[in-house]
Amino acid sequence: MIMNKKTLTTYLYALFLVGFLTVQVSGFELIPSQGVGMGQTFILSYPKATTLVNIPSGGLPTGNWQLEAGFNRRFELSDLDQVFLVCAVRKGKITAAVGLSQFGKGDLYKELTGKLLVAYQHDSLSVGMSVSGLGVYLGGGYGRFSTQTVGLGIAYRYGKYFAAFVADNLTTPQLYDKAVAFNSLYSLYAEIIGIGQHSLTAKVTWEKYEKPRFGFGQKLYLARQGAFFWGLGTEPLEYGGGIEFYFKNWGLSYATSYHPVLDFSHTISFSYGFHRPVERGRDGFK
Repeated sequence: MIMNKKTLTTYLYALFLVGFLTVQVSGFELIPSQGVGMGQTFILSYPKATTLVNIPSGGLPTGNWQLEAGFNRRFELSDLDQVFLVCAVRKGKITAAVGLSQFGKGDLYKELTGKLLVAYQHDSLSVGMSVSGLGVYLGGGYGRFSTQTVGLGIAYRYGKYFAAFVADNLTTPQLYDKAVAFNSLYSLYAEIIGIGQHSLTAKVTWEKYEKPRFGFGQKLYLARQGAFFWGLGTEPLEYGGGIEFYFKNWGLSYATSYHPVLDFSHTISFSYGFHRPVERGRDGFK
């Protein structure tokens, strides 16, 4: 298909707006592997690498590590494809996680996001700081833009109750001079381990000039090596669900969500390393 200059400009502008809105919704947060299926909530009790790079939730035993890679397609549109790679490791009381993701296609519009989070854990309390960078590339000679920001987080666990608070975009960064700044984001996360083999999760995010965004989810461990999860999120309203399998040190997860107007989104991810759900005894698995 051949585009004239006006059509190409319009197309690039539309992609830029979609990408900008996507980033504004999540800040510099790397996509969680099960996020679209759980209302963008997180499992804090036994976190995956994509959780640890966003929230200093602890939960990774000292000396253990996990590598996670995945692919996300928003609203059945290949132009909104995103790939990500995250690694998390713990040594002593220090947990570090680093992640990279690419959104969009390099020949027209592309976003590159990198994030490093370092956390200190003392008993049930974890505190951490993150440094994030975002680069935006517009094809056709329209230019490249980049910016950086920092975030802070704290998490606490008490028995079967888990909570975390994260403040992101604290420097209100701009992609270029006089551009609209990214608003600071403040998110509160919670998880309750229920009776039996399930966890309930919740999230609320505040952003200046925007309505609070809520998310609710549930994860049910159906067998020693499998789990089912579901959830819903607001602003925009989306319903989702998914399934996860474990085999030795390997993990496979598929999540999907449905938007009443924009259609389905899908995320598939693979992980290798520490997988506590296979070994845990709290749910009665032997």
